[in-house]
Amino acid sequence: MKKQNFFTNDLTGFQEKAFQFLSTYTYCAFLNGNAVENYPYSSFKTIWVASNLKKEIDSTNQLSCIEKSTQNSNSFGYLSYDFKNEIHLLNSNNEDFIHFENTVFFEPQILITPLNGSEIIIEAEEPLDIYNHILNFVLLDLKHNQKFNFFPSITKEEYTQKVNEILGLIEEGKLYELNFCMSFEAENVFLDPLSTYQILNDISKMPFSAFAKFDDNYIICASPERFLKKENLKLITQPIKGTKKRGKTIIEDIKLQNELQNSEKEIAENMMIVDLVRNDLAKSSEIGSVCVEEAFKIYSFPFVHQMISTVTSKLDFKTTGLQALTNAFPMGSMTGAPKLNAMKYIDELENRKRGPFSGALGFFDSKGDFDFNVLIRSIFYNKKLGRVSFSVGSAITIDSKPEKEYEECLLKAKAIFNVFEL
Repeated sequence: MKKQNFFTNDLTGFQEKAFQFLSTYTYCAFLNGNAVENYPYSSFKTIWVASNLKKEIDSTNQLSCIEKSTQNSNSFGYLSYDFKNEIHLLNSNNEDFIHFENTVFFEPQILITPLNGSEIIIEAEEPLDIYNHILNFVLLDLKHNQKFNFFPSITKEEYTQKVNEILGLIEEGKLYELNFCMSFEAENVFLDPLSTYQILNDISKMPFSAFAKFDDNYIICASPERFLKKENLKLITQPIKGTKKRGKTIIEDIKLQNELQNSEKEIAENMMIVDLVRNDLAKSSEIGSVCVEEAFKIYSFPFVHQMISTVTSKLDFKTTGLQALTNAFPMGSMTGAPKLNAMKYIDELENRKRGPFSGALGFFDSKGDFDFNVLIRSIFYNKKLGRVSFSVGSAITIDSKPEKEYEECLLKAKAIFNVFEL
């Protein structure tokens, strides 16, 4: 592909046309860091890509296929949570509501990087042609979403019963922590994915937001969490554990932030997951290189305060980037500890396959570096089936109270519910 720089006096207008133009391709993705400031190792790099070239992945040997298809080339895609079954030799027998593929990657035919101000870099076979196509693209009126209701996959009473079961497993010593999730679902609906993404991103500007189209399947994401990033030989993971709502006033907001910062329960949850991801990174790293650079730091987002830790390491020379990614997959904050036991009990206790939820979406560049988020605070739309779902969860520990955990789930769902109330 050729690379060329262009300039525009109206970056917002250019972006609107670019999004609509690129979404006419079979596959596209828009990664958006929302210029979140002071985030360790930065938020997502803003990149817009599109392609009609899917990378074929043999279902009988997915890891090998992904390894080959992502070497020395730009690749965008996702790993569903259930990709864990390939890595850890597990299985999932729950109902699959949304019916996404286990993993999809594509090679971009168009890659656009907007820079600060008015400069844009376009990589394509003919960058000037793409630039002119976007400038001359006639904007379509985005369709308003029809009104519909989401239904929870379990009732509040069932949720409480499951949390009490988890507490029993913890008392028996089979678990220390388990991330238990519930989904909200709707059928027979039409969704305009692009306008839905724009509304969600306006409501909830997160450091790892994304819009992605994989043929008839769409991911509309406002994730606050990084799964794993590779910069040269450095690995960076940033687990989130600990959530508190935002206050209605500055004084209340600071009070709630301080409560989270000093919560023994939330710190204990975060510490368990930090220990887990340290172990995950150690599998791929030089001995002694794993380091907790920042522990239990509070970051504030539109609806919630979050407790986030940053763990880094140096990649071992015998380990590939993809091996590091799969050695740490899925993100410990979305499973629990011990990790393998937690994943087994998740499949027993939850009543839906998670699919792409709590998996990871991101990109590999041509140098072998990558950046992947955790697919939380995300809407999943299967256009062909007319199905929409999103899921939320919380970490259950010995100190958990079912009522409080249920309230935390609803708090995390608030931004998405707000999208469909506008």
